[in-house]
Amino acid sequence: HQVRGEQSHALVSIQFSLIDIDTGKLVKNKRFTYKMATKTTDAKGYAEATNEAVEKLSEDMLRWVQH
Repeated sequence: HQVRGEQSHALVSIQFSLIDIDTGKLVKNKRFTYKMATKTTDAKGYAEATNEAVEKLSEDMLRWVQH
């Protein structure tokens, strides 16, 4: 959670590595990073923005895995 004065953002960053279970070799990897503005600077605003980021992450990760 990043707060700068009246501006607030939820920051979410996660890296996924896809590994072939038979060979143990890396198939591909990707870092997903999101900076979502919050409606308020309190914990509720942070939680709501983080939920939005996780929803976006789920969609983006699914697209990435399928291609």
